[in-house]
Amino acid sequence: MLIASLDNVSEDIKPLTEILNHPDLALSALINTPPGKYSVQGQEWFYIVSEGETKPGTGHYPEFHQRYGDIQLVISGTETIYFRTTPPDAEEYRTPPAATDLYFLEHSPTNGSVVLNQGEFIVFYPGEIHKPMCHTAGRANSVKKLVVKFPYPRQE
Repeated sequence: MLIASLDNVSEDIKPLTEILNHPDLALSALINTPPGKYSVQGQEWFYIVSEGETKPGTGHYPEFHQRYGDIQLVISGTETIYFRTTPPDAEEYRTPPAATDLYFLEHSPTNGSVVLNQGEFIVFYPGEIHKPMCHTAGRANSVKKLVVKFPYPRQE
């Protein structure tokens, strides 16, 4: 997991900076990008722009992915993302994948959280449990966000 801001992205994370420096992903461009799923010619990664209201932390299930990592960036608004620093156990899966490479956990306590504001992002690698789009300070917020899905070999 990695937490950062577009204002201070380090060269130490070069593959991620190459994605984040793509012109389509500039914050000034994303503000005007309508919700939807987008691919970039010649790239293995793709991105999703979404808008929505945050929910209480108890209002939905934590998730994880096995093949793709997520870069979750707030375009506008504020959200809290809960996470867990230990990997999921097979018996925790709530259901088979609801969508390609999306797994939900029914009874999976989280042990940390981060509040993201405009231009801030967090990276989750495969197997890292996270619960995005949660209320901040007990209040609902309107959020426009970017999720970049990038292929990443799973660490065994």
